[in-house]
Amino acid sequence: MPNVNPGPASTATASVTNVLAPATFPNYNSQGQGSNAFRLLALQKAAPINATGDVVFPLINTQAFSLYPATQAVVLANPGAFVNGVFTPGTAAAMVFSMWSGPNATGTQIVAAATPTTMTGATAALSVQYPTCTATGYYLASGWGVGNTNGQGGAASYNIYFHITTASASTATQCDIYVYGYDLT
Repeated sequence: MPNVNPGPASTATASVTNVLAPATFPNYNSQGQGSNAFRLLALQKAAPINATGDVVFPLINTQAFSLYPATQAVVLANPGAFVNGVFTPGTAAAMVFSMWSGPNATGTQIVAAATPTTMTGATAALSVQYPTCTATGYYLASGWGVGNTNGQGGAASYNIYFHITTASASTATQCDIYVYGYDLT
């Protein structure tokens, strides 16, 4: 019982995994569940990066969140392709991308235009990139989308858009994208 009476001014990082509310009604006093949890907010496994356009992936079970810290909120990993059913590491170093709350580079910018120059895929250590997140404020998922300002208003999308303006080399057709932050629901 690690959180027995932690005091009135304390916070806790309760879980690093997705927190689900109990399926009972009425749900008395469950607002402490997942409070301030630094966790995975969105992910896309095997996102196609060999063509321009948007890769869309949803926010996971959150109503309010913060993409913080800026240098660790977004992670790109595992560039490569499946060749005859076997994963072959590749490079994503030629790709140019940005991340947004709306389609076609609209809404709130999450990551400015960047090139994952270190994602050569030659070794596991070279297949990870941490682009700097530019959207580190407090956001409501209901206002997350096109036309929002600081997480307020706009058409809700509940998605993150990975916008590719220059496609990857043909040897790297996909990569994994992870978005971390604090679930403030």
